Amino acid sequence: SLASQRTVRGTLETIYEKSLKAGLKTPAIIVVGETAAFDLRSEEMTGDKIDDKPLSGLTVGITGTSSFTARLETALKSQGAKTLPVMKMEVVPEAFSEEFSEDPDSSNPNSSLTAILKQNFTWLVFTSVNGVEIFFDRFLNQENGDLRLLCSLHFAVIGEATRQALKAHGFQADLMPKEYCSQSLAEALINVLTPSDHVLLARSKDLEKLDIFYKDLALYHVKGKPLADGTLLSQCSHLVFGSASGAKAFLKHFQIPAGVKVIAIGPVTGKALREAGVIP
Repeated sequence: SLASQRTVRGTLETIYEKSLKAGLKTPAIIVVGETAAFDLRSEEMTGDKIDDKPLSGLTVGITGTSSFTARLETALKSQGAKTLPVMKMEVVPEAFSEEFSEDPDSSNPNSSLTAILKQNFTWLVFTSVNGVEIFFDRFLNQENGDLRLLCSLHFAVIGEATRQALKAHGFQADLMPKEYCSQSLAEALINVLTPSDHVLLARSKDLEKLDIFYKDLALYHVKGKPLADGTLLSQCSHLVFGSASGAKAFLKHFQIPAGVKVIAIGPVTGKALREAGVIP
């Protein structure tokens, strides 16, 4: 199928005149019978004319995790764009043994979350949907953890999708920045934290300025898997990058095709692209 594809519908009695009126020429496909009721390109076409949605005619290549790509595809397609996953960022949980250590060191992947959470943390910060899912899977399913350990915590999330993921596990976010980026999350935390707070999963050096105790808990890492080639990339009008790691992984395998516009999800990703010589 093509972005400029047109569809004309009619009965056996009217289809000839409708085709002439629409100016259709070969190559063309005629579909007769019940199958003609299906519209295989309904996200881009309406009735007998090309849809006039804002992004109609654009093809957007996406680099990101499965959850990010799925959400973005839904939003873009609703506005008429075609989407093409070009680089999948696979979420890989950090390896750990079946026997969890009671050493409450968050830098040790075998330290149990139960042991870590017993250190009197006051805030638990999630910076992605993947972080939420992996945390609760490990804590509940693999460690058989006790949810009561989380009852005294405040929760901060980086954005709406992460807030919804946390809510699905029965917890409401106490803090979410207006802007979806790690810098905004750090600034929002700084406004509410006190020196007596202990923060788990926070990823900002800015917290050190307030002498806030924090620990970075590495639950997973991501690695890039190419899903496209140069030919497919050349069909894109835009490329969207959902993370700095995704941008770096993409540029290890591909070059940005001439004429393709580049979009970064936020300032950190934009900075990674600019450092590689790509202007978003």
